Amino acid sequence: MGIWLGGTVMGLIELRVREDARDILVYTFRTIAEASEMIHFLAEFFPGAQYVVQPGRH
Repeated sequence: MGIWLGGTVMGLIELRVREDARDILVYTFRTIAEASEMIHFLAEFFPGAQYVVQPGRH
């Protein structure tokens, strides 16, 4: 499981779950803590996925 924190986060946080070089799920959270909780939950279902946390896109 890889986790990448992209830069300084302000505003919304985007969590992208990637498998085979493509996004399979995209979530938006208010805090990194909420995104982190979701990563721990999803890791049981997608153990080989890459989890990318970055500032939300507008």
